[in-house]
Amino acid sequence: MNPLGLVARIVAAVAMGAAVVFSFVPHFLTVSFDFDGPGGGGYSTGFSAWHRLGGLGGLALLCGVVLAIVAASLPTSQTLARRLLAGMSGAISLVAGGLFVLYLLVEQHDSADGIRGMDFGLGWSGFVVLGLTAVATAVAVVAALLADEVTPGPAHPPPPWA
Repeated sequence: MNPLGLVARIVAAVAMGAAVVFSFVPHFLTVSFDFDGPGGGGYSTGFSAWHRLGGLGGLALLCGVVLAIVAASLPTSQTLARRLLAGMSGAISLVAGGLFVLYLLVEQHDSADGIRGMDFGLGWSGFVVLGLTAVATAVAVVAALLADEVTPGPAHPPPPWA
């Protein structure tokens, strides 16, 4: 078994698991209001990634975590299944990241445009989740591409005249 492939599958599972954890933090999407005038001040609130359309991205990320864990725990005899599951977890992580970005775009489009003092954007946990999904996608693709070590010995039997 290729130890780099195993490490890559474990790193992909850990990155996706961490992305799931950070997706529950209510600073994925932030809305801030700044009040002008006497007294001034402001108000800020945030939402987790599990709000509206972002919940689909969270569910996709959970499916990717399960696939990455299964890919990392398969025995060495299941080479094709491990590589296939690692690739599928990378594809699902990419889909989850796309759904999170779509969620952000939809929420920004649905917000009231032209309200002075309103700021709508990605919070700190949103950056963490999107970064972790990018890492998980890249590492899962690497894990799928890394070939397992071949057992020593001839690949084909020698010809009968040899």
